[in-house]
Amino acid sequence: MRLLHTRELKVKEFTGKKIPEYVILSHTWEEEEVTLKDINARKATNSPGYEKVKNASRVALERGYEYIWIDTCCINKKSSTELQEAINSMYQWYEEAEECFAYLADVPPGTIAHEFEKSKWFTRGWTLQELIAPSTVIFFNKGWQVIGSKENLQELISDITSIPRNFLLGDDLRYASIAQRMSWASKRKTTRIEDTAYCLMGIFGIHMTMLYGEKKHAFIRLQTEIMRVSNDHSIFAWRSIESSGGLLATSPSAFANSANIIQINSLDSASRPFEFSSERIRLSVPVIDIGYNSRLAILRCTELDQQLKQYQVVSMIGNENRVVVAIKKHTLNLQKERHISGVMEISYSVKKSVGIKTRDEHGMTLLIWAAKNGYHSIVQLLIKNGVNVEVQDDYGKTSLIWAIKNGHESIVQLLVRNGVNIKGRDGHRMTLLMWTAKNGYANAVQLLVEKGVDVEAHDDHGMTSLMWATKSGHENIVKLLLVKNALVEAKDDNGWTPLMWAVKTGYERIAKLLLKQNANVNTKDNDGWTPLMWAVDNGNEDVVKLVLKNGAHIEVSGDSGRTLLLWGITDGHRGILKLLLENGAHVKTDDYDGWTMLLKAAAEADDDTIELLLSWAAVDRREDIMKLLLKRGGYVETENEPSWTSLLCAASNGHETIVQLLLEIGAELEFIDMYGQTPLMHAAKNGHKRVAVLLLMAGARLESRDKLGRTSLSWAAQNEHEDMVGLFLAADGINPDSKDNDGWTPLSWAARNGHESVYEQDAMNQLLAKEVLLDCLDEKINGEKMSPPGAIEDKWDVVLSRCQE
Repeated sequence: MRLLHTRELKVKEFTGKKIPEYVILSHTWEEEEVTLKDINARKATNSPGYEKVKNASRVALERGYEYIWIDTCCINKKSSTELQEAINSMYQWYEEAEECFAYLADVPPGTIAHEFEKSKWFTRGWTLQELIAPSTVIFFNKGWQVIGSKENLQELISDITSIPRNFLLGDDLRYASIAQRMSWASKRKTTRIEDTAYCLMGIFGIHMTMLYGEKKHAFIRLQTEIMRVSNDHSIFAWRSIESSGGLLATSPSAFANSANIIQINSLDSASRPFEFSSERIRLSVPVIDIGYNSRLAILRCTELDQQLKQYQVVSMIGNENRVVVAIKKHTLNLQKERHISGVMEISYSVKKSVGIKTRDEHGMTLLIWAAKNGYHSIVQLLIKNGVNVEVQDDYGKTSLIWAIKNGHESIVQLLVRNGVNIKGRDGHRMTLLMWTAKNGYANAVQLLVEKGVDVEAHDDHGMTSLMWATKSGHENIVKLLLVKNALVEAKDDNGWTPLMWAVKTGYERIAKLLLKQNANVNTKDNDGWTPLMWAVDNGNEDVVKLVLKNGAHIEVSGDSGRTLLLWGITDGHRGILKLLLENGAHVKTDDYDGWTMLLKAAAEADDDTIELLLSWAAVDRREDIMKLLLKRGGYVETENEPSWTSLLCAASNGHETIVQLLLEIGAELEFIDMYGQTPLMHAAKNGHKRVAVLLLMAGARLESRDKLGRTSLSWAAQNEHEDMVGLFLAADGINPDSKDNDGWTPLSWAARNGHESVYEQDAMNQLLAKEVLLDCLDEKINGEKMSPPGAIEDKWDVVLSRCQE
């Protein structure tokens, strides 16, 4: 299994038990996704896909994880063997991940339920297992801000997907019929027809060979594999106009109306496994003779409605051989079967049976199973019959922990009232109060604190109940715990306080509650980060405003030495930049490498975020931020080690708007770098003709030479920039025969590259130069027509006169 290191962005391979803790990304594929080859070669670093990888890794790192699995770049898709192995293992990988990040790229910040439920993520085939398999799923919007978790959004997600909440929260999928599971995928789509089957393999615990090209036969093959391990008749409970004439459906869409179909074969000892060959399927079912030489075959499944919920319990218990329920073996009175009173039958049988202490393959007793799945009457009945309420399953979880984890508050209260140990811990040292706080069960929290549980207990990671409630966004529980004087300055193993958790996860209202309790707004974690630094890093403008209002120190930096303002600049959060500046953040700040923020922004320009205004607010190329920062009086000519100025950086990278702004405030035209090269030479070398025009208009000297004796004309000729050569030849005072230190002239360079004809045609040079300048005038830069800087407007006519025919 390959994992991506969240700090280094390097893929590492692990095997067997050596696989470290990791988080996993769930997303819908878009254009320009980054592949394993791209990551290894550091290619496509400016693509949207790479930005997604960086953001996912950043969030994982912030949440304390060193590794992340991302399907686009952790699988070698060129290897069919590896791809097949990965798809067969994918459900397990998602299931074993510490957390799953569901990135909804089409959901904007400030999301409301309507926008959330319309996300494409809920319509794709592969994301079904990515929703069900992980124990924890955290949803992020387009701006990588937390929308919520699978736990606290369970009701909404269940409405969107039609998946019952108990299965969303980890109940064994074997308790859902085949028809029910198929119905969850009935409205989902995949790009390739075969993937409608392959994406469901994990849901049914099936492994099979992938044969792209078999089209709808893949789904037939999946059902055949399911029948090898299950005798659930609901696999035939489908309806579709696309029927191929056989017993098996050709697509999950055929199960669209099968969400309430449950199996009942566990109640009938006559139920047998399927027998099938390549030509037929043989099954044993009751039949009804309806005359006219016709019969109806009765599948061993039925519809589940509100009155039949207890019937499903009977099915489960019968299947585990814990209770024998008396039903006539060959009865055809379907109405009677449909309305069996499950609890009454169980009540009688339990009193006569010793099977109530039996455990399944996971060490679960009947009490644990009933508490986990929310069957209040069964739990009550078992307690009355004296079962051990403290027994644990193989994972160290009691019936109380399962009831808390799955949100069955009435069962929690029932168990607590009956004396269950409320001070116990699970395998991760989490207390019952932590579980209830994490999952948002306010009544259970109230009950536990009234019983005197330890509010300040820490788990294996140093987390307290207040931290869990804060991290999960349960404001009402935070209030409850604060009333009980929960410590607001407690720190976990990362040094994060409840306030830091509120800021990191973007829960502004909870942050307000903590600040009202005098939470330290300037506390630092183990890496020297403050709540304000986390707020800036997460791009949450409202939270930044809140902590600033409550006295957060603005001139702070983490162990890396980067200031808040530099973070705001490089992350591109325009509103946060303004907030920082309005609150007195200094522009004249150097990071540890000795680069000024202005210079660093110009030097680090990339296609996504920094192709504008000295890269201060890069995403939308808005020069108002640049002007705002320049008005604050930032350094313009501060040098770094390579002796570059901001103008040199901007000219070299072709940022014409930035060049114009720097010229307006008096940037030095003839400043030279360590090689003796001027901004005009850099523009000439890299073919940035519009930048060259701006520099010429400002009075840049064409005759300047670098340490190799080369002029701007020499560099343009050497690098084959014909329009630049024409522009320079049309200028007054140019010496076309100047020689560099090796005796090469611009003509020599042009001839070497096969472009001496352009160099020699003077009349054409004049026309070409004029065309270049007029093109520059007509072209729009950042939506505005290019015009000469006000400080050099008097030189414009001089430049134009050089281009007259």
